[in-house]
Amino acid sequence: MAGSVGANIRGITIKLGGDSSDLVKSFKEVNTAAKKTSDSLKDIDKLLKLDPGNVTLLKQKQDLLNRSYKETQQRLTEVKAIRDKLEANNEGGKNQQRIEALNREIVSLEHELDNVKTKASSFSVLGAQMEAAGDKIKAV
Repeated sequence: MAGSVGANIRGITIKLGGDSSDLVKSFKEVNTAAKKTSDSLKDIDKLLKLDPGNVTLLKQKQDLLNRSYKETQQRLTEVKAIRDKLEANNEGGKNQQRIEALNREIVSLEHELDNVKTKASSFSVLGAQMEAAGDKIKAV
């Protein structure tokens, strides 16, 4: 596909020349999946406040945390690929602002990846059940 293709990244429109439609499409799909996972995690957290010992919800949360980690890794890979493509087409520094914005996005995603990794590794269904049981014992 000749011409330019665009991708929105947090309020920035990135235009890539050449054949990059697959890259942009893949990035949009990854962002959509990440948004759905994030929304699901928020819903599960709300339900866990009502029933902290629910094994089904705890298992779903663990699965979603693992999925969120993989999706964040994929988003980071996609943003780096877009940045590399822009750097390759940066004649005369015309894409410098976009590249800098992508570099900021990369730092943000790396921080998010560390946070998700920490949450996923520290969360366990058994640990959450033990904590809920401890809260019930304290109440008694």
